[in-house]
Amino acid sequence: MITAKETKNIRERSIGLDLTRALAITLVITSHFSRDSRNFGFWGVEIFFSLSGFLIGQILWRNYLNSSKWTVKQVFNFWSRRWWRTIPNYYLFLIINLILNVIVIKPIPSFFNFVKFLYFGQFFTQRSWHFFEVSWSLCVEEWLYILFPLLILIYSKLSQNKKIVFLSTFVTILLISASFRYHLHSTNSGVDMRLITLARLDSIGFGILIAFLYKTFTFSNAVRLICFCFGLILILTPIFATFLFQLELDSLINNQIILTIVPFGASLTLPYMYNVKMLSNFSFLRKIITKVSLWSYSLYLCHMPILYLVYVSIGKSYKIFVINLCAKLVGFALSFLLSWFLYSNIEVPFTKRRPAEI
Repeated sequence: MITAKETKNIRERSIGLDLTRALAITLVITSHFSRDSRNFGFWGVEIFFSLSGFLIGQILWRNYLNSSKWTVKQVFNFWSRRWWRTIPNYYLFLIINLILNVIVIKPIPSFFNFVKFLYFGQFFTQRSWHFFEVSWSLCVEEWLYILFPLLILIYSKLSQNKKIVFLSTFVTILLISASFRYHLHSTNSGVDMRLITLARLDSIGFGILIAFLYKTFTFSNAVRLICFCFGLILILTPIFATFLFQLELDSLINNQIILTIVPFGASLTLPYMYNVKMLSNFSFLRKIITKVSLWSYSLYLCHMPILYLVYVSIGKSYKIFVINLCAKLVGFALSFLLSWFLYSNIEVPFTKRRPAEI
């Protein structure tokens, strides 16, 4: 049953951005539930990155623009608001993954390596194997949101022009990521480059850049549409390359250029999607899209453990097509059910505890 308050909140949301987030989590889940679609997850995460940057970028720019002086207090306020939203679910699933690994007698990380998971350091400069691997994207997000307001604080000591400070911060993030990707490539250690935190900070930074430009300049309908079409072309560049140059998609998604243009392209589509007006009559489909969008963080964290447990329960029967399909459908349904529970009982209560913006 949807309450009147929930109905009002859903109507006030951007259905275009909700649709974008729902598409992203669908691509990620599809890639993990179907081996033949494993690369769909690449686009799903890149869309997540750009969308996260676009939304948080607007908050960062608003907070910085409205502050008479950007201080450590503002930095901690931004961090605390972010952490009340993300940390509880993250640590919950860190514990769940540890328990699952112990029960099924899988290798568990050493104490030294496990400590890295406590501060999102597990993928900082290299890939962490065989334990809570979906956390790689969370590492990118958290470190970007640690570094960006800190860099603003540093650059604000050097310049009073807030636009220059904000753009300088983005350029620094871009240079850090590009330099580290070049380092990984030159040392032949870039096989899993897209998972490494220092190599991917700019994937969220592009969303922040577009949010800044969107809030600073006037984007006409024509400009938003042109950006959307161009962005869509950039997003699909890896697919074009596989056909035109007979390249392997697995290698392309770790290519330095692809890891730059795909999240940039995804970010370019967001001003248009932000203003999309659809399902204005509050149809059943709109409610579904909104709910999937709201549950997406919990869904991202819970779907892999559930899928694993479902496959463990059916044993070798997974080789039978019908049983395999039923197992995936059950896992899919359980994932949505658990994500609804987690959102309602963990995300919402903890988010309400966060301090007000200053």
